[in-house]
Amino acid sequence: MAAITIRNLLNTINLDADPCELIVILGRSGAGKTTMLKALAGLTNAPGHITIDGQPIHHLPPHKRPITMMMDHPALFPHLTITDNIRFTGANHDAINVAMLSLGIDDLAHRYPHQLSTGQQQKVALARALVQQPTLMLFDEPLAHVDTYSSKQLKQQILRTHQRLGSTTLYVTHDIDEAFSIADRIIYLTNSHITQDAAPQDLREQPATVEIARHLGATIFIPTTGTITHTQYGTATAHISLLGQHHTIPAEPTLTTNDTLVAIGYPTSATVGLPANRGHVVGLPSV
Repeated sequence: MAAITIRNLLNTINLDADPCELIVILGRSGAGKTTMLKALAGLTNAPGHITIDGQPIHHLPPHKRPITMMMDHPALFPHLTITDNIRFTGANHDAINVAMLSLGIDDLAHRYPHQLSTGQQQKVALARALVQQPTLMLFDEPLAHVDTYSSKQLKQQILRTHQRLGSTTLYVTHDIDEAFSIADRIIYLTNSHITQDAAPQDLREQPATVEIARHLGATIFIPTTGTITHTQYGTATAHISLLGQHHTIPAEPTLTTNDTLVAIGYPTSATVGLPANRGHVVGLPSV
């Protein structure tokens, strides 16, 4: 599979993605998550440059891009059987059978979309992606309207499909637990800008803004002060006093002693960082 490069998508988004990487996109409603996916799929006339293994694809129409998109509501043809819905991609009979068997929907071959549950319809949409063998798979809250039992099954099948194809996957969800359970990386969008791009654990322990920390479940915000010391190796340490205790903790290198810090408390831990939306956050032990 090929590396994917995204530059100035929607004039604001720059992203590099590796083969086999699963990147979750988080952000508040209206942050631009769905718009970003539609732009990548070619469903909107959006500015930007997209290359796959160095080859530009942003000029291609949607059906010519090596990209599939699975949305919260399955886009199936109501007048076609399940087999014919998958065949519409141009896949041959053997590929269709293998995809349906692997997803456990071979017994639905002659049914129509209205005869299926939402979870079953999503499996059909996933089968269409599987037979196309895309370089990039896009998922826009695929579990949003699926019952709890089917949701667990479908999530595992999405992960297996991602691993089987070796595709790069961009996955939008509002579910924080879901995001942290599947992501190799998480990007956080704010007004169609990437506010932070980090590994899941780093995002939680060192959120770039208070808003991100709040979205991830932080419930306590305590202003504090401290001394920031920097080393010749580009690292930093914070020396702070909080709730009557002194703490020496790793700090974001961008912080300075003059910054006003905010202690951010999660249910089991806390962090310290710049107030409002100004900057990076440093880690703090549980308090």
